[in-house]
Amino acid sequence: MQLSDDCQHLAWSQAGVKELVIKSLLPSISLIGPDAIALYSPMTPDTLEIEKGLLSFVPKEFIPTFYSIKEPWYYMLDGITKLCDEHLDEKGES
Repeated sequence: MQLSDDCQHLAWSQAGVKELVIKSLLPSISLIGPDAIALYSPMTPDTLEIEKGLLSFVPKEFIPTFYSIKEPWYYMLDGITKLCDEHLDEKGES
């Protein structure tokens, strides 16, 4: 990934974080082609700016719908609980 500066320097400004978010999303969008992405990034709350930045790399029809989430812990806990439940079902222990 080609960045304009070192990650440690980019992480301290809004423009730098925006660059990090955009360029970090590119591999996922290119390889997986998601329909939607939930984004938690307090320094880049405007998902439209992320979409505009991605347009310089990805055609519009491949840009997923972005959802800005305010609190990621709920989603993380829900996902971990679901994975644990599925694991227990596989072992016949639920």
